[in-house]
Amino acid sequence: MSTYGALITYGRAWFILVTTIVSLNDAAAYFVGVTFGRTPLIRLSPNKTLEGFLGGAVVTVIATFLFASKLFEVEILVCPMTHFTFKPFSLDTCTVPSVYLKREYLLPYGGLFGFTSFMASPA
Repeated sequence: MSTYGALITYGRAWFILVTTIVSLNDAAAYFVGVTFGRTPLIRLSPNKTLEGFLGGAVVTVIATFLFASKLFEVEILVCPMTHFTFKPFSLDTCTVPSVYLKREYLLPYGGLFGFTSFMASPA
């Protein structure tokens, strides 16, 4: 299967997730850096700050977890296409691959902030 075929068949949700998260990381690092940045990160790019880097990383991790959870619930984005059609958003009956279905995961060490488990898809 070609790269484009794999993207059309399996990668719609992944394409949206990756492009959105990369953009969000860049924007979050910029805004956190402008707002709180004091410590230069590297001499090569003097306007980049350690605070912006860390703020962008924290926002990205949290947003990825939340956005992926909602994105993988949309059937048309996670169901493999079996044929091409000219009808936009047309979808035959679909069995969602198990990797996108939410499961319960237990938190280690008895939990965190009163939570002992959380629901997430393995993807």
